[in-house]
Amino acid sequence: MLTLDINAGNKMYAVYIKKGMICELGRMLKKISHAE
Repeated sequence: MLTLDINAGNKMYAVYIKKGMICELGRMLKKISHAE
């Protein structure tokens, strides 16, 4: 049971990180486009 909870938590954490990375990439692209 515990391992299933850990696996579910890792999946949610991975999705959260992916969303965060996409947001960061968006911010970087905006900064680059504004710089030019």
